[in-house]
Amino acid sequence: MALLLEWLRSLQSTIIEFVERKDEMFQRLLANRDAQYADYTAENFNREVARCFTTCDRLRLEDGLRELLLLKPR
Repeated sequence: MALLLEWLRSLQSTIIEFVERKDEMFQRLLANRDAQYADYTAENFNREVARCFTTCDRLRLEDGLRELLLLKPR
């Protein structure tokens, strides 16, 4: 996750979607890989984002399991 955010930081701004682990498609795509993504949490994501970006806007989508963020690099 940190490597991807570092790359996105090279852009002037970016929109990224954070998907909660409870999301049905997330669970399907990462079935049997829980250990590999143990650090994938909203807390870790937000900490990494704050390290590299200023969050200009956030929009929680209707299902409550996905959130769009408009980010500008620090």
